[in-house]
Amino acid sequence: MNSNNLLLKSKLVARLGQMTFLTAAALLVTACSTSKLPPLDPEIFISDLEKAIARDYVYSGSETDSPRWSMDMLYSAALQSLGQKTEAGSRAALLDYLKKMRPEELRPALYTALRGFLNALPVGKNDFGKPESLKWARDPDRSAGVGMVLRMTDPGKFLILDCLEGSAAHRENIQSGLFLEKVDGREVGNMDLDEVVGRIRGPADSEVKINYGGRSATLVRTEVVFRNIVNVSWNLPDESKVEYILLRSTVSGTANQVQGLISGLGPRKALIIDLRKLHQGDFEESFRTADLFVGSGRLGSMMMRNEPIRHFDADVDRIYTGKVYLILGKNSSPFAETLAMAMLTSPDTILMGQDFPGNGFIAKVSNINGGIELRLTGGLILNSEEKPLYSASLPIAVQVDDYLPVRPILSQPDNQDPAQNKLAEILGIK
Repeated sequence: MNSNNLLLKSKLVARLGQMTFLTAAALLVTACSTSKLPPLDPEIFISDLEKAIARDYVYSGSETDSPRWSMDMLYSAALQSLGQKTEAGSRAALLDYLKKMRPEELRPALYTALRGFLNALPVGKNDFGKPESLKWARDPDRSAGVGMVLRMTDPGKFLILDCLEGSAAHRENIQSGLFLEKVDGREVGNMDLDEVVGRIRGPADSEVKINYGGRSATLVRTEVVFRNIVNVSWNLPDESKVEYILLRSTVSGTANQVQGLISGLGPRKALIIDLRKLHQGDFEESFRTADLFVGSGRLGSMMMRNEPIRHFDADVDRIYTGKVYLILGKNSSPFAETLAMAMLTSPDTILMGQDFPGNGFIAKVSNINGGIELRLTGGLILNSEEKPLYSASLPIAVQVDDYLPVRPILSQPDNQDPAQNKLAEILGIK
């Protein structure tokens, strides 16, 4: 599921909170590729799946406050996804159906059934990686990218979330907010994110052609430098300054980077932290970063299946005590939501954006029969009152239209950006 120049390391994959944020055509994955698909046995596959659900899925079905569900309900959904009109399902019924498949039909049918099964789980973002796609994403010979960061918003729909400074995508002036259509002439509608990312990457100095938003571009792949923090100063009419900080991730070390940046600034009347392109990270680092701005109290907690709840409390040290404006967008990751949730325990934090359902799902990744990578919701982020983030909305203090910034941050508010326009009004810049 993420990174500086190596954002998709296996450790971070295991901590990803929302599967659609498996990102970054700019970034490198290191793993072995496979030229031949592993054998697939329906009976072993179903057994592995049941064990993973029992071991990893955040709700076992026995908790008194958990949504009501059963394995038979999931098997029924799997059968229905295969076109079997049934309200009742069972392990035996699904297994019997799969065993009747011809060898060339089995794998596609099993993927369809697995998708239906996972979609029927009552909580979280549950997904899987196909070995056919993983071999693209993990090919060690495909180590260079073009600087685009992608998010899968729906099956076959890939939003360009960001273009990193200095990259081929940035030099070509490819804009955020557009959708990818083709890679080297191939439609992406039937691909998953693993395959799309893998196809965009390749050997350094090689070319890849992409179609996006009705346009096309041929880009030269290079090793991309990932800038986690980009900042500019806004000058106010009273000659004071406000610092605008674009934060792209909460990977390990982010808290130290933020602390170093702010400690090196002169006096600032306020800070603006834009989380709309924060697309990857680590939940623990989100709490560490929030702690820099909160003086005391519970920041939140992490609840993993079959593990004690881990609580995160603020220490007394704060690196900044003025007003902090956070900007959150609908494309922000669960790591961004967790950071915002924890920072909002301080009365000096003001959240801008629109109301939308929270996430805060922590992934547990395991391998099951057939070379399939299963990505289950194995944990939840809890707020300071120990309520799951997905069911406890974040209090938006300043409502602004959702917007994914297209241009780099400027030394003055961008009049195309509703949040920056509102900040200019609040701060008296206009």
